[in-house]
Amino acid sequence: MTGQNSLFAARLVSLLPGLLLPLVLFWWVRAHVGETAAVIATAFAILWPQGILESQLLRFYSLHVLLFFAGAVSVYAAVIEQGPLRWVQAIAAIGFLGAAMALQITTFVACGGIVVFLVGHVLLRLHPSRRWVWGIGSLVLIVVALVTVWPTGALDQAWALYRFSPDHAIATRDYAAYYHNSLRRAYETFWPLFPVAALFALRLNARLTWYCVAVFSTVLVVQSFGAMKADRYISGAMPFFFVIWGMAAVQIMRVCRPYLSSVAMLGCTGFLMASNGFVISSAKMALGGGYDARFRQDFSGVSDLLASLDDDIFVATTHELHMVVETGGYNIDVRQQAGWEAEFDPNAIFGLDPRTGRYAVRGEAGLEMLLGCVQSGVMITVNNVWQGERIGEPFRRAAAAQDVSFDVIAAGMLVAVHWQTVLLKTPQCEGVPDLYY
Repeated sequence: MTGQNSLFAARLVSLLPGLLLPLVLFWWVRAHVGETAAVIATAFAILWPQGILESQLLRFYSLHVLLFFAGAVSVYAAVIEQGPLRWVQAIAAIGFLGAAMALQITTFVACGGIVVFLVGHVLLRLHPSRRWVWGIGSLVLIVVALVTVWPTGALDQAWALYRFSPDHAIATRDYAAYYHNSLRRAYETFWPLFPVAALFALRLNARLTWYCVAVFSTVLVVQSFGAMKADRYISGAMPFFFVIWGMAAVQIMRVCRPYLSSVAMLGCTGFLMASNGFVISSAKMALGGGYDARFRQDFSGVSDLLASLDDDIFVATTHELHMVVETGGYNIDVRQQAGWEAEFDPNAIFGLDPRTGRYAVRGEAGLEMLLGCVQSGVMITVNNVWQGERIGEPFRRAAAAQDVSFDVIAAGMLVAVHWQTVLLKTPQCEGVPDLYY
């Protein structure tokens, strides 16, 4: 996308969307409810820990949030605009939402919130005597559609996907309060008072409030009862949470202005912001910290670690992206058994990673096949992984089964496990793909 093969260029894909989101948010809110609400909503977006984190990662998460938000803004504009411009907005919405869908299937859930708003918008515009007719007619169409689709098995497949959870995420599969507790920890004051904020926001702009509540609430509820959970799954809905509080703050200030001076209101606002965890967390994130150090391993010494070995040695690793950044590549990625089915064929031992174009191998059986085929090589990992039971222990058992000896070379947190066969024997490569590049 950038035309460069560097860590800086790769980070631009996440950094630029993360920087653009607050600007788009400010522009949209100011156009509909004024500058004060826009400034407050944008402040929330800037001090959003998860948003800062996603802008730092070599992933498309922040780009996905920006694309969905731009699509949602275009949908809203198409609803309220008059004349030919609304069709331009509709086409833009399809483009943005389609691109977001290509990046994350969770976009489908967020689009459900947009549909909820559109249905409510249409019903409210109808004459009261006709709302019941349209409502009942819509329900009949939904029932007919479900009855028609049911025999195809599509609903069963959709439900299976919604309730799918790999082994490593089974602990939160039925934890419906996952996002509630996550928001409660970050927004100690603002999350419990969100329903009150929505009531205040209604006084400022009812239609925009209904839109934001529909999108945010739909995502929150649907994702809460889904099996797979991660904070990023509701990231696309968080800007709408910020907009609600931006509008609510304007109304609250109008109510309090006769009783409090400007200095007092500023002090109260500062206290509220500082007493919520998201302010401190966002500051830590912006400074390069704030989350588990296991995700910030320093692989800068891996080239020196490999220098003592043969130049053309076969390289396996448990940290494929770190190796791509530091050395330009590797031969195979060693994965733990848990979580394999989330990315690869659950029945396969080897799987091709589309991100790197290199193969991954899973479990003790896969390691036995690898060590039986590749008689000399090195596995680059970190100490806690090598000492653990998910990869380190299976590797040791697989080495014993194949009469393979190994030496462990440690350099700080990095570990190089250099293996070679004890006795010369014919490589056993049946079922092992070509791993040399």
